[in-house]
Amino acid sequence: MDDNNVWQLLDSSGIGGIETHVTLLTQALRQGGVNAEIVLLCDHGPHPLAASWRQADIPVRILKNGIFGLRQAVRSECPDIIHTHGYKAGILGRLAGRAERIPVISTYHAGEPGTGRMRIYNKLDAEISCGATRIAVSEEIAGRIGGDVHVVPNFVSVPDTPFCGGNTVAFVGRLSHEKGPDLFVEIAKSLPEIPFEVFGDGPLRTEIEALAGDRVRFRGNVASMASYWRNIGLLCISSRHEGLPMVALEAMANGVPVACFGVGALPDVIEDGSAGYVVTPGDTVKLAGAIAMWSASSTPARAQMIFRAHRKVQDTYATDAIVPRILDIYGSCRKLSSRVLADLQRSPVAG
Repeated sequence: MDDNNVWQLLDSSGIGGIETHVTLLTQALRQGGVNAEIVLLCDHGPHPLAASWRQADIPVRILKNGIFGLRQAVRSECPDIIHTHGYKAGILGRLAGRAERIPVISTYHAGEPGTGRMRIYNKLDAEISCGATRIAVSEEIAGRIGGDVHVVPNFVSVPDTPFCGGNTVAFVGRLSHEKGPDLFVEIAKSLPEIPFEVFGDGPLRTEIEALAGDRVRFRGNVASMASYWRNIGLLCISSRHEGLPMVALEAMANGVPVACFGVGALPDVIEDGSAGYVVTPGDTVKLAGAIAMWSASSTPARAQMIFRAHRKVQDTYATDAIVPRILDIYGSCRKLSSRVLADLQRSPVAG
């Protein structure tokens, strides 16, 4: 088979939705026959996903010297496609790709425009991407970027059978303002009879732990949620901004319903009262009420919600339903051979 090389380029030092997406995409591409690898722009020290990448047999390279190191690597290796994720990788990847005449595809994941310097970077990333091949994980993000954008949702590997059934309400994500961990704690304090846990870390951790006291259990960062979902009954997404959060899809794939504010693409994924609950953004009283309703629901009612959550992701957001759409975009760059693309379309690409 032709040795087609696709770089998944990002700047990463931790675990988040982008890292999960890139891991699943790279694994699926490699299983389909594409020589895909993860390329990290900078060395931030030992990466928390390093062991997972090794276990999945995903090649990872770490570049040095910023744009100069990236351009040197691109010139030396001549990848067929550079697929960027995040504003820094997007800006630098497109500069290097244009200089060396390598096709660049940029995926936009962030639902929030950012504040301060981050807002400037995100705006610059969108502006200099005009005319490039771009993917957004939600219609809202595509509208904010403007112009010609492919909308391709996130995807996850879906177990054949969900194994959840716990009583814990969990927050899974970065402890930062846009993710609303303070709102999650506010809700937890209003429901003292229900156990609440936080998985994740971030700049607000000290503040949020002090705010929560002993009401919420903090687990910190975990490399994989796979072994934890079975003890979680409900995922609470209290975000102020979102795109299409990977954690929602991962939870539902494991049969964990989601209670959330109706931000980003979440209302498209979760039908209120079916696979979870969607309430007015920022209304903590309504979200607490939805969680209380779930907690008081009967075992058969919970089982139905578990089934519907799992089925929704299995039908719409599974790896083998979404990756072929990304392959079509790769094919439009005319760098992957038609034979490889045909083989990929025939092969199972579920991670």
